[in-house]
Amino acid sequence: MDVAMLEFRGKEHDDMETFRNEVEIMRLIGNHPHLAKFYCPTQLRNGHYALVMEYAPEGSLDNLLQKAQQSSKAVSDEVLLQVGKQVCDGMMQLSVYNVVHGDLACRNILVFSFDYYDRKLIRVKISDFGLSLRLTAAAPASLSRESRYGELTGGPLRWMAPEVMTRREFSEKSDIWSYGVTLWELWTNCSVVPYASVTEDEELRRKIILGHLLEKPECCNPRFYEIMQACWRPDPSERPSFTQVKEQVEDAFLMLHSKAPADTNKGGECQICLSDQVDYAILPCGHKCLCSECRSVVGTQCPLCRRDIREIVRIFD
Repeated sequence: MDVAMLEFRGKEHDDMETFRNEVEIMRLIGNHPHLAKFYCPTQLRNGHYALVMEYAPEGSLDNLLQKAQQSSKAVSDEVLLQVGKQVCDGMMQLSVYNVVHGDLACRNILVFSFDYYDRKLIRVKISDFGLSLRLTAAAPASLSRESRYGELTGGPLRWMAPEVMTRREFSEKSDIWSYGVTLWELWTNCSVVPYASVTEDEELRRKIILGHLLEKPECCNPRFYEIMQACWRPDPSERPSFTQVKEQVEDAFLMLHSKAPADTNKGGECQICLSDQVDYAILPCGHKCLCSECRSVVGTQCPLCRRDIREIVRIFD
């Protein structure tokens, strides 16, 4: 059996606190199909401590998507939604135990099997619980975690909810905010970091706190972007739970299926402008989804399945 060794190189108090916290959290949440499996802690010959974890043959999700981008491979919307659904499943398990992940991002999602078009072959799991926190009466959501977040520079900051920045309030809803940013990463193939144009941490904090949201990725269906926007509502109480987000993702699946080639025909709605009548179909996927005006601006991938476009053909009655 192949395993992965996650080594903790530091021996300072804060490093050991992170190590003990991660062991405690992983023992608490138990086994779940979409949480990375923890076997045991161990001490290496060099004196460092390590976590023995199950091995993910495809590596981290951000690296996989970046490689797809570099090789011009399109990942279908169905596959991206399936990833989002499986991450929801894992986060729902954390919610059962009142655990806040605190660092949800594509870099902390491991890939065990993957296919660019077939969602049935997708299997991903959430990992890295070093910043996680169990919420109890004795450890409220506003618990200070400076020792783990440090000065909040880089790393989680771009995925961080505004109430965490301003009041150190951690909850399922702060993880929901991070989940929305993770969805945004999916539809950009992790080709750019969130808020890439902002390089200074203070400016980034100010923008997020003032409500400047990430823009819709170029190839992202407006319906999927609506899910992200719901995750970024300023008031945490108005954000959906992971159970509700999962329902929204499943509804998005139904929307895709309702627009499958066998169910679409001339007279439908253009998937670029969302208003004009469909006049053109895309090959080889067969989706009938373009009006005459948008035919020239569609780009190189189908707006529904994101497969590469080989040809655009006119639909005749």
